[in-house]
Amino acid sequence: MAKFSINTGEPRHVFGHFVSGAVACGIASATLNYKDYKNKELSTKQILVSTLKTSVEGGAVTASAIAAANYLGKGNILGLLGSVSLGLASVYAIEQISQKYPCKKEDEFLIKKEGK
Repeated sequence: MAKFSINTGEPRHVFGHFVSGAVACGIASATLNYKDYKNKELSTKQILVSTLKTSVEGGAVTASAIAAANYLGKGNILGLLGSVSLGLASVYAIEQISQKYPCKKEDEFLIKKEGK
């Protein structure tokens, strides 16, 4: 059986991409949550918790994707599947933890929108 491989360039360090993914997702999450904060739909604590959760999930997914690409470049399908599985499991675990310990609006003073 011929060895399958794709040239994905030089292997990249996975932890550095975890940080890059976390920062990118944190920026996107904070920007999207800010609109809800300005409309008094989210508290400061809710924005922080949501942004942190999305940042960690984004970092885990990015690191998983980079590791998968590295394994794909080496023709290691088992490593690729393992990396993808680890990324999926990471997001699932973060979601389960956030559901077990939710951040509620009552946790912090929140001014209600007028008319509600």
